Order: sequence, then structure tokens, then C-alpha cells
Amino acid sequence: MSKREKDVLSSMFLPAAIVMIFTQVTGVVANIIDGVITSRFLGSDAYSAVSLLGPMVNIILLLASFISIGGQIVCAHKVGTGEREEANAVFSFSVYFGIFIAVLFVIFSIFCPDVLFCICGVSVSKRPDLYSHMLNYLHGYLIGIPAVILVQVLSPFLVMDNGKSLSPCPRQFFV
Repeated sequence: MSKREKDVLSSMFLPAAIVMIFTQVTGVVANIIDGVITSRFLGSDAYSAVSLLGPMVNIILLLASFISIGGQIVCAHKVGTGEREEANAVFSFSVYFGIFIAVLFVIFSIFCPDVLFCICGVSVSKRPDLYSHMLNYLHGYLIGIPAVILVQVLSPFLVMDNGKSLSPCPRQFFV
């Protein structure tokens, strides 16, 4: 490996590590705060409902990670071979597909919450007292689903681009 290749890798490693560490720490802190605030101010039933919907959050993160990892690998290959237009197309597709998945999840959550609860392993008939808490948490979480998915999808692309050409238009990302 040449000195130039080592410099490129080391210049990308630190920003990538910082972003990944920050993302993980933020997620853990958010879960702690969510648990403390919910249990302290809303009660143990509300906290139980939030905890029971944990698999839903993991499903959202899993879908976003699949889009992110796949898009990043293909995009890195395209950038490495000098195919900037194709890299922009992959980035755009990843962003639009993430938005599409978010919209589908929001619609599904609004119109079929019982199915979502069942997927999370919650039997509403066994614990009807938690249903209203789970529904309230789900409705509150709907606002953040697009943001959660976009953060997961965009984070690796921002690291890969190294902040050189951040613009609101996805087609202009890799210049």
C-alpha cells in the first residue's frame, strides 16, 4: 500500500469513527432518557408499552441499515472507478428509497397498528391496558420515523464524501 493510499484511508477513518461513535452514543442516551422520562412521568404501564415496541424501532433501523450499507458499497465502488454520475444515481436512489420506506412504515403504522403490535410480539388481548399507551407512543414516534431512516441512510454517505459537497440536491452529492 502506498503512502498516498494510507493517507486517504487514515483521513477517512477518524471522521468515520467519530460519526459512528457519536451515532451509537446518541442512540443509547436517547433510550436512557426515553426510559427515565417515560417511567418517571407517565408510569410503569407507559414504560412497558414503550419497551414492548422496541422491536419496531429495531426493524426501522434494520431496514435503513440495509439501504445504507448496500448503497454505500455500490457508491464507493462507483466513485473508486471514476463513475461519478452513477455514484450520484446510487446516492439518489438510496435517499429516495429510504423516504419511500419511511412513508410506507408511517402509513402502515397509522392504518394497521394492531398488525405492527403483533409483529412486535405483543398480544393486545392479553394486555389491553397497555394498548392505549402503545398507540400513543406509536403516534408520537411516527413524526420521527423519516428522520431516523434518513440519518441512518445519509451518515455513511456524508463520511464517504468527507463533507466536500454537501448540498440539498442528491444528484450533486459526489462532485
